[in-house]
Amino acid sequence: MTTKENCDLWMNYVYTEWLDGLVRKDQASYLRDSTKNMVNRMKKAVKHEGAEGAWNLLEQLKRLNEGFDSEARTEKYKDEKPESYMECALIAYELGYLRDALELFQIAIGYFHNSTYKAVCYWMAGCVQWQLPARSEAAVLSWERSQQLMDDFGSDKLGYTTDPTLKEKYKKAIEDMKGAINKATRHGHPHPPPDILNVKDKPALSIAYSARLKFNSLPYYGSIPAGDPVAALSHSDGEIEMESLEIEGNSYNVFNLNKENEIQLKPSEQYFLMKVVGDSMNIATPVKIENGDYVLLKNTRHAKYSDIVAAVVIAEDPVVTLKRYHTDDSGRFLMYESSVDIKPAIPMSDDDYIQGVVVAILKPADD
Repeated sequence: MTTKENCDLWMNYVYTEWLDGLVRKDQASYLRDSTKNMVNRMKKAVKHEGAEGAWNLLEQLKRLNEGFDSEARTEKYKDEKPESYMECALIAYELGYLRDALELFQIAIGYFHNSTYKAVCYWMAGCVQWQLPARSEAAVLSWERSQQLMDDFGSDKLGYTTDPTLKEKYKKAIEDMKGAINKATRHGHPHPPPDILNVKDKPALSIAYSARLKFNSLPYYGSIPAGDPVAALSHSDGEIEMESLEIEGNSYNVFNLNKENEIQLKPSEQYFLMKVVGDSMNIATPVKIENGDYVLLKNTRHAKYSDIVAAVVIAEDPVVTLKRYHTDDSGRFLMYESSVDIKPAIPMSDDDYIQGVVVAILKPADD
């Protein structure tokens, strides 16, 4: 399994087994009903309104969080703000915005007074850091801080609690953490959580929605490698009619990366279609991009953090590849998301550039 797959499993495991199954059972949620309502709306928006709707609600919740300070919060609500930020971080992670998720987890960590909630946030932040370029040391440090907080609190808890079930859950969480850190530092990457079969049966973090494409035709620029780069094609091979969703006699379904039911292509923008060759994005979210799929791209040189892009890498000859775009203080990177091609990030030089940003994925329709 890949780092991303293991981290997705850990995020589900931590939320269900440690947060809901242990921390909230022991100390309850700090969220008032009004805040819970907004969090639930945000979660539903991911499934039914797409990324834009969920992000709008996330921004509303962040503004509400900032208002907590001006209200001179009582002792009862001192941990409501960080718990709300933690929920925002989880939505950002589900939408694929890793940098935003990490920032929100770090804000929650800074505000939490409750050490077990803080421990959960540190572990989730570590799951994000494992997936970012050159962040493995930071990921280990976050996990170690999480384990120390849980160990300190859990050890005290084991000394006075009379609930045998709670005792066993704290002991298991601490042992799970120690085992995960040991494996990760020994092999250089995170392993899946315990009870993986149970975790894998839970709903996936991201849900892709099929969509209608409202456009008559698109220029087709041949194949784009989602594996090792090959020579970029710079000329049009013709036009592909999209009204019937048929390409070269085969039927394809359209999946929108924004999880909305319709893709409206702007007349002011240019778009193009390319066929995928290779498996280096075959576990991408929210839609797997597999060999033989087609990608619909907006023609642009500008990409946002975590966009899936067609990038031109300048070597002896320009080559093009399909990857996840990342940036940090050390520069720009192209990231693999593959169950087959497990390779490090590709650093982008100043001469390398974005050719297009993926808008949708076209997959062969079932027979």
